[in-house]
Amino acid sequence: MAAEATHPAAVREARTDDAVVVTIGGLLAGLMVYLLELLSTGTQHSLAKRRQGIDRKRRNLVTEHTRGRREQWLGWRSRASMAGVPPMTRDELTELRYIAPIANLASMRRLGLLCHREASRVRHTSVAALEIQHRRAPKRVPGGLMLHEYPDLYINARNPMLYRLRQRHTDLCVLRIGPKVIDIAGTVISDQNAASGHVYFRSAPDGLGYISREVVFAERWTHPQDKIQEWRHKSAMCAEVLVPKRWATCSSRGRRHGLTRSTASA
Repeated sequence: MAAEATHPAAVREARTDDAVVVTIGGLLAGLMVYLLELLSTGTQHSLAKRRQGIDRKRRNLVTEHTRGRREQWLGWRSRASMAGVPPMTRDELTELRYIAPIANLASMRRLGLLCHREASRVRHTSVAALEIQHRRAPKRVPGGLMLHEYPDLYINARNPMLYRLRQRHTDLCVLRIGPKVIDIAGTVISDQNAASGHVYFRSAPDGLGYISREVVFAERWTHPQDKIQEWRHKSAMCAEVLVPKRWATCSSRGRRHGLTRSTASA
């Protein structure tokens, strides 16, 4: 059977219809891809906003927790005051204490009490905890020097620092320092361990008004039923008197600038 002849115009029309169908199909496919991308972008944006909201709530919770801990910590001072715990007076400060290795006494008699920065240039035996020194190193006393530029004296050497060194007690001594050193210009009193994140620094001798003798000289700092109270008390027992840089040259009798004598720690 002979093939039927096809008119050229009909062929062109058929090809045009096919091209239109292909073009529409391509547009529909492109539109679908665009819609899917838009949907995906919207979903990602929604997820991102949701994550931001979760992160914001988490930060707020952390901030509230930190603020609450800070208020609890600082509130201890006001509660102690309200409870009638009297501040320490100048007359009650009979001496200050400095924990030192016995091996350092010879150089201390020659050079005096050095700040951490100056002591690092001299051969000596150190009892400092590295993690604590890392916290003290970048810290500056408001309106004063870097913390490592002060020899740090304790109001009470029977404190957590000495307890940490109890296994080395035969190698240590506690120097008894006369209280007149707080009159040296630039001397600062911290109401707790100067490395603490909650410490307050005040000029001497006014800073004694923020020290509680009952707290600093307490027999124990442990509070088994209240861990936060225990942390506060432990830090407060390490209240310090910070004297700028080197301030004393110890004589053979140990009397210059208030240094009375050294005693082996128990």
